[in-house]
Amino acid sequence: MYLTRLALTDYRSYEAAELALRPGVTVFHGPNGQGKTNLVEAIDYLATGRSHRVATDHPLVRAGTPRATVSGAVVAGLEDSRTLTLDVEINASGANRVRLNGAPRRPRDIAGAVRVVFFAPGDIALVNGDPAERRRFIDELMTTRWPRLAGVRADYDRALKQRNALLKGLAAARRGGSRWGSRGPAPAWNSDGWADSAGGSSDSPADEGSLSAWDDRLVHLGAEIIAARLRTLDDICDSFAEHYDDIAPTPSLARVRYRSAIWPGWEEEFGTLAAGEGDGDDDDETLDGPVIPDALDPLTDVERLTGPRDVHEIETLLRERIAQRRDDELIRGVTLVGPHRDDLVLTLGDLPAKGYASHGESWSVAVALRLASLDVLIADDLRPILVLDDVFAELDEVRRSRVAHVIGSTDQVFITAAVLADLPPGLEAEFFEIGRGTVTPRGSSGGSPDASHSGKDMANSTVDPDDHLGNPGRVERGPLSGDVISHHPGSPEPTFSETFDSEKVRDSLSMTSSERTTGEGESHA
Repeated sequence: MYLTRLALTDYRSYEAAELALRPGVTVFHGPNGQGKTNLVEAIDYLATGRSHRVATDHPLVRAGTPRATVSGAVVAGLEDSRTLTLDVEINASGANRVRLNGAPRRPRDIAGAVRVVFFAPGDIALVNGDPAERRRFIDELMTTRWPRLAGVRADYDRALKQRNALLKGLAAARRGGSRWGSRGPAPAWNSDGWADSAGGSSDSPADEGSLSAWDDRLVHLGAEIIAARLRTLDDICDSFAEHYDDIAPTPSLARVRYRSAIWPGWEEEFGTLAAGEGDGDDDDETLDGPVIPDALDPLTDVERLTGPRDVHEIETLLRERIAQRRDDELIRGVTLVGPHRDDLVLTLGDLPAKGYASHGESWSVAVALRLASLDVLIADDLRPILVLDDVFAELDEVRRSRVAHVIGSTDQVFITAAVLADLPPGLEAEFFEIGRGTVTPRGSSGGSPDASHSGKDMANSTVDPDDHLGNPGRVERGPLSGDVISHHPGSPEPTFSETFDSEKVRDSLSMTSSERTTGEGESHA
């Protein structure tokens, strides 16, 4: 998979920018604060529908403008010329809009259209940060593998918010105040199980029995998410350990396990504080939040946190645990059990990485996680776009060479660098110089330039926009919101139906590549 075009309008520091891209390595270089990360953030936004840097979309819209636009054209692979276009309109206020090959789509429908593995300096938060960081990592990986789970996640978040709204009303009633506190009338539940936005009458019934429907919804969706997370962890754990062993400053057995309050024996091992329960803002709970401190280290029995893989067994455990915590939920007015409260446990030897690992060890764990996620996608026959955002500057020579080794495993790589001397030696790449919200092509280099180049000795070299696919084809570029059509001599122009179907990118949760070939495997979600 690779991008042939990236266009931005009023996105962060860019009033307008359009880049013709090709397979291989592309380097964005220039001083810090000039907009290098903004470019790769936009690429990642096409893949995930969110920024890895901020929690909301508002900062992505250039100051003083009502909306930003990110557009891209992506080709399926070096040996697969099918092409699609993607346009995302990010609104400062109101819902975002998405067009796939010119047709309006829901944001959740574009999952899998672009697949990215993103390395960034902030990845150290995967080790030292809050559980939400690790949940986001595993959820983005699983939805890259199985795009339909983006819809499952969205439905879970919606059900969670609705259930919490009902619990808060019941909690207020138990305290003897207004049934729905200061929030106004009780929500009116429609036939689909969702609350009508207009609300209901102030005397709407809200007894505890009405929670049963929400229990069913939460259990069904939550079990599917947990099963997908567990399957993904199974697939990355060996690769994670191997990569850590290769790059770590000191040898140690690196492991990753799933921690959830639904496993039997949790309280005997850790006490009554369930995963994710702290002083966070329960009003804003989703699968990605809130940011809650981790209070359960040190870890004494990692193996115990490896739970069942069967989705039906997970449903049973989740339902039982919700029933056990019912009184606590009615007191606190919030859902206390589910994947939004779970965490990944990263350990080195017998100790948790968080709080015990050195800075160098923490960096090695974070890099090993990203490398392992790349491995599992390649094993799934998914060759994602690789983004390395100022990563080489943060790594020593050993880790730098290990990361550089994976560059050839994908069709396209984007690298940002403030100092060209930080790049691996011998790197063949296309260079773009970034400065003051502008992007200037500086041609290609057959080897890694040293700091003395600074892009100036490539100033006379140009990038031919009609030859950026690296083949005798040509590209007709339409308006920013229009299609980009790749023409390949001797091959018919692909249609949308031939080009992309998010359900077909990877729709079988239970099957590995080899199992899909033989037709074996059972669905676990």
